Amino acid sequence: MDAFLRWSNPDLLDDRLLHCCAVWHVLSALALDPAAVPAPQRGSVSELTVQGMALMISSARVLADRSTVFSLGTSSHTTPLLCLLEPGSQAIEPLDPGQWQFWLVPRQRFSSDRQTVGLHPLRRSQGDGLSHASLASAIAARAAAAVDLNQEA
Repeated sequence: MDAFLRWSNPDLLDDRLLHCCAVWHVLSALALDPAAVPAPQRGSVSELTVQGMALMISSARVLADRSTVFSLGTSSHTTPLLCLLEPGSQAIEPLDPGQWQFWLVPRQRFSSDRQTVGLHPLRRSQGDGLSHASLASAIAARAAAAVDLNQEA
């Protein structure tokens, strides 16, 4: 299947296709049926509700000639899930989940008027991110914490 996708869509680094790869990796990490979630139509931001938590999925890739920036969207009711394609010394392969890093950051960690965050400030404040393998448990923990906060209120 990967060979077919690379053949039929040679530019998987196009913003929409790259974002589709990011969302696909999130769905696969969570063992969700992709048929139940429409593919992103454009851009690099989409929303997904998981375990009662609204995620705002934003994707980007490391570029040598400019800063890497993630959109944070405008909703204060979503939790940003920032997805970064960073292949390191390997050939760029957006279908390889090992080339992606993920940050699940509570929205309140950003000022309410902030709509973007750069990769360097993100890493300074949040560390190196999560691997694909640890994404599902991090989302489950964040969703459980959100439920606990709502019950206390």
